[in-house]
Amino acid sequence: MIGRKFRETMNKLNILLPLVLCLINFICICFTYRISPICTLMLLLCQISFFFSGTLYYFTHKKAMQKIFKDLLIYMDQMIDGYTIDEQETLEDTFISQVYHKLYKLYNILQSKQQRIEDERDKLQSFISDISHQIKTPLTNLNLIQETLMQDVLSPNKRIEYLNLQLSQIEKLNFLIQALLKSSKLENGIINLSPKYQSINDTIFSSIEAIIGAAESKNISIVYNTTNDYIVAHDKKWLGEALINLLDNAIKYTLPNGKVSILVTTTKDYIILSIQDTGIGITEEELPYIFKRFWRGSETKTDGNGIGLYLCQKIVALHNGFILVDSAIYKGSCFSIYLPKYRTHENRIV
Repeated sequence: MIGRKFRETMNKLNILLPLVLCLINFICICFTYRISPICTLMLLLCQISFFFSGTLYYFTHKKAMQKIFKDLLIYMDQMIDGYTIDEQETLEDTFISQVYHKLYKLYNILQSKQQRIEDERDKLQSFISDISHQIKTPLTNLNLIQETLMQDVLSPNKRIEYLNLQLSQIEKLNFLIQALLKSSKLENGIINLSPKYQSINDTIFSSIEAIIGAAESKNISIVYNTTNDYIVAHDKKWLGEALINLLDNAIKYTLPNGKVSILVTTTKDYIILSIQDTGIGITEEELPYIFKRFWRGSETKTDGNGIGLYLCQKIVALHNGFILVDSAIYKGSCFSIYLPKYRTHENRIV
């Protein structure tokens, strides 16, 4: 409403102002004519030449501005339609050049955001596809077991056997869903780690306690030298989960009566947690893919869902660390977690 009144007022001024100027000009000519007719004539000629030159400048400038705005509109239409826009070859120190430059920066920002949206969409589609594939197997098994349990011909022992199988599939499904929720929360920053300077030995002992039963069931010895302890900034809960995943994998892929060794060493900038097993190992061709979500080796015959190592890498990355793997087929694998001795925002060595 206010903008409309302002425009109406400006339109009235655009009409009245030239009339007022003409009236003032007429009075001046009449006044100078009484003093000197020659001066009046010169003044009149100057005003006529000024009028024509101004009119010529106005129409020339208007045509040039129309071309500039037409080019700008074409430029913006190309941006809207998603065409590739090239930056202006010469950036002059003019208002129009600055407008082009700002539009080009805006175009790059919008293109970057669009690319991120497309990447997120592709990741989401891949994630949904992976989930569907992973959940399909246990659900199919549960349906088959349920159909079998509904039969009246089953003996009590067979019924208990199928009930145990059903419980096993439900536990696998629950573990998969929990792992997916954790990975999703870690990816989207919903979970914030709380690293504190604390003993690395305590975290390792807690992880060993979680898997000792699985190791004993296969008569696998867990070897850990506790002579040295180090204080390093880490989130005990989440780093412990990464260690449990690595130890659980080591036990799964190590034959009975094997050995899993844990070693803690240090360099100038890192604390290194190494988990060495005497398992089946990983082929050189498969090593680049082991941290990919839901990836399973071609020779893998143990139970699993291929999400443990993916979670490990995410957790260690959130500690500003990384994981290196050394493996040889039928000789075992060594997973080494590198944790910085200092927090990056403090830049302080322990």
